[in-house]
Amino acid sequence: MSKGQVLVLLASARVPFLILTLVLVLLGVASAFTVTHEIDWRGLAIILLTAISAHVSVNAFNEYSDFRIGLDAVTDKTPFSGGSGALPNNPQQARSVFFLGMAALFVTIAGGLYLVSVIGPELLLPGIAGVLIVAFYTPWMTRSPFLSLVMPGLAFGPIMVIGTAYVLAGELTMTMILASMAPFFLVNNLLLLNQYPDIQADREHGRRNLPILHGTKTSGIVYMLFNLSAAAVIVAGILLGAMPASSLLAVALLVAASPTGLMAAKRVDDRKGLIPLMTMNLVLTLVVPVVLSVSMMTQ
Repeated sequence: MSKGQVLVLLASARVPFLILTLVLVLLGVASAFTVTHEIDWRGLAIILLTAISAHVSVNAFNEYSDFRIGLDAVTDKTPFSGGSGALPNNPQQARSVFFLGMAALFVTIAGGLYLVSVIGPELLLPGIAGVLIVAFYTPWMTRSPFLSLVMPGLAFGPIMVIGTAYVLAGELTMTMILASMAPFFLVNNLLLLNQYPDIQADREHGRRNLPILHGTKTSGIVYMLFNLSAAAVIVAGILLGAMPASSLLAVALLVAASPTGLMAAKRVDDRKGLIPLMTMNLVLTLVVPVVLSVSMMTQ
């Protein structure tokens, strides 16, 4: 395999975006730490392999599908949307990217089945749900405004965070459930705002997401409600004794960032004005789980 082929595969895997998986696995570790006060490094290694391969798979399938239907050729790319551009510049590598998605999905399934064999069949249902999201998000779920809105958060929130915590701790706690809901809302908002620059191109290629069907103003209101819901979940965790008071820092960040979606709606045609808001949205999505993780592991 040539250096050029490797670079195309790395670009299609969207390696820099995999930091989101690392951050959310960390949140699962922190949630488990409140129970065990120790870390099962072997179990964590399998979890990381499974979670990262799932993220690589959905990214590669998205790159392949958007290239195949011609969407990548008409999007105005930003650092956060429009794909990597690897396949439009290297169309001969399309099959390799598809096989990357399949290979990563195989690793995900194998890792998941191993964890089921070690932990128990209760992991099967969330595992199957995760695999279905990876395989069908781009070709099917992006055509439903509801599924495209909530499935990313379900995969990265409850499935990934609770799954990690349960494997490491061997039990399900209120802390794990509440901790998983913050990234549920945050990741949904991350992809929601990232859809703004591609509204016209997505509409022409069969996508049916919230900004396309109901406009950016309505999407901005949903964004605000999701941010405030994430904040409310953390406040509930503090009041119930499931999270430490130091988690209030995350609440402050979420409340402060709540108008971002409406601000972005006013700048949807101003790419230079939109990108800083998308950047802030990404930073929020990464920082809040880290704040929660540190607060739980140092309480």
